[in-house]
Amino acid sequence: MKRQLSQQEKNTVLKQQADSNGTLRCYISGELINPLEDDVEYDHILAWDLDGETDVTNIRAVLKKHHSRKKTKSLAETRSNFQLEKLFLDKKTGVKLQDIFKLKSINKKTIRYITRAKKIL
Repeated sequence: MKRQLSQQEKNTVLKQQADSNGTLRCYISGELINPLEDDVEYDHILAWDLDGETDVTNIRAVLKKHHSRKKTKSLAETRSNFQLEKLFLDKKTGVKLQDIFKLKSINKKTIRYITRAKKIL
């Protein structure tokens, strides 16, 4: 199993990660990437250590400044943590549970329950 990407594979990752209008964004932060000017690194969605293939479908481009925060977390976990951190920084002490639900795309649901002898059935 190989671990390094060729330049051609990196270019393919950039193309597949770009929006329909050609805009490229960091997988972790969502910030715009200019591959000619920004320090871009490539990482596995499913970690290489966990048998993630070094295949363009399992690789994403990230800004180097955000990649360093990843450590042993997955890219998805790092992105989720980044979004939560940004929410708390933006709203300071005004974060509500509804804000987190919105960030995580959790829709409001009605739940019904029956209790008997102080137990939920």
